[in-house]
Amino acid sequence: MGTKNDPGEYDCYAKAHPEEPMFTLLGRDRTAFHLVRIWSALRWGHFEMARQLLDDAIVDLKILGEKDADEAKLIEALACSDKMLAWFEKGRAIRQAFGNTAPSAANAIQKSESTDTPNAASATA
Repeated sequence: MGTKNDPGEYDCYAKAHPEEPMFTLLGRDRTAFHLVRIWSALRWGHFEMARQLLDDAIVDLKILGEKDADEAKLIEALACSDKMLAWFEKGRAIRQAFGNTAPSAANAIQKSESTDTPNAASATA
């Protein structure tokens, strides 16, 4: 866990690749602690616990009657999710193709993206 002024050991900003999609949750967001707990349970493989935590979050938010009316923000979040899925799938394809011989899937994704777009010199030729 970290803060803006005191990044934690698992600082996602420092570890993220330049084009890697990210989604940030802030402590003021009523759903944030629920989502972090659900994520942790899923990553540990405690799927029933994750389901119960999701149910608890839904009940909590219904009781409070909270929802976000900022539709543009919600649409952007869904677009971020789509980009994350595409990033993950591209990395999975690279890992499946090269196994452990690839230096890292993220590095390979960046290299493939840089070759997908022509550079300025070739564009003018």
